[in-house]
Amino acid sequence: MKYFFISLITLLCYSNLAFAQYSELLHKPYPEQIEILSDLYAGANMGEILSLPAMEETVAGMRELGIKENDQNLVMEADLFEAFYKVYNQIEGIEALIRVQKESEKKGFLYIASRAANAIAVVYWENMEFEKSIHWHLILDELISDMTIAEFPDKAFFLQAIGSDFRFFGDYEKAISYFKRVVDLPIDDFYIYPYRHSLNNLGHSYRELGKIDSSDFAFRRLTPIRHLSNGLVLLQEI
Repeated sequence: MKYFFISLITLLCYSNLAFAQYSELLHKPYPEQIEILSDLYAGANMGEILSLPAMEETVAGMRELGIKENDQNLVMEADLFEAFYKVYNQIEGIEALIRVQKESEKKGFLYIASRAANAIAVVYWENMEFEKSIHWHLILDELISDMTIAEFPDKAFFLQAIGSDFRFFGDYEKAISYFKRVVDLPIDDFYIYPYRHSLNNLGHSYRELGKIDSSDFAFRRLTPIRHLSNGLVLLQEI
């Protein structure tokens, strides 16, 4: 009985915290949602941080609030959050994420569709199904191609990840094309991680092709920003 009450108190505390988080998402543009979503999804990635009952209550609350306040984006976000939790904690198969990705793309929620596509690619990569992973990363590339970095800051992370796919398989020319799209962006603290790694990978990729001058130039650009870092828990998997 003692442990039941401890669990109940923990659930209530998380529920209140989660409500405070997702209620701040209402009718906000995506850049203003990022930090809140980062905190929300950080608990979903590991089941011991966010229990299944707490997740279910959070999702139900998100849907109820989204419907009440006529925010269909929040309702769709709840679908992604639920699928992400269940797939990453091996409660359901990857089909749950694929359903959300296709539905959100069909309804025009492209930021959610893009994050879902990246999550699918990550799951396939972790399962060593590389062809399927790259397939979904290329779908992601199409989705984000016309988005500006200002409206969708995750774009830098996703481009760096796609470039890393091709570098892994030795397609350095293709990898370089993605890394250059990242390092051509203005430096920003939010995406300093993929910016820095893209410069580093760019240097190594040029070296593999024997383009030493280009490689040296990339490494020289990297040196002044090596000390920069970002403490925010980022949405690299969603």
